[in-house]
Order: sequence, then C-alpha cells, then structure tokens
Amino acid sequence: MLVLIFGKAIYDVSMLPLMMQLMPADRFGQFASANAICTAIGYMIGSAGAGRFLDSVGSPRFVYLWC
Repeated sequence: MLVLIFGKAIYDVSMLPLMMQLMPADRFGQFASANAICTAIGYMIGSAGAGRFLDSVGSPRFVYLWC
C-alpha cells in the first residue's frame, strides 16, 4: 500500500506542471476540477471492481495480484 501511496504522490507532483502547460490559463480551475472528478470516479469504480473480484475468487491471496 505504501508503494501505491508514494507512486500516486509522485504522479500528482509530476502531472501538475504538465497540466498547467497544456490547459488554458483562464479555465485551468475548471479543467483541474474535472480531472479531479474523473479521478475520484475512477477510484470508486476501481474499488468496487476490486471488491467484486476478491469476493468472486474467495481467497485473500489474490489481494497482491490486484495491486
């Protein structure tokens, strides 16, 4: 789990300057919030998918496969 946390932190830190360069400055807030909404929805769907996958296999050893 720590690898995921640090990986996400590194990704966020490196993507912010890129987003600032690619998106228009006058509407950066709108695009950044839309990106955050899509990311949050992806996390919700991914978490539900992981739960269903782990319920379907019935074994806790597949937790490491999902990560």
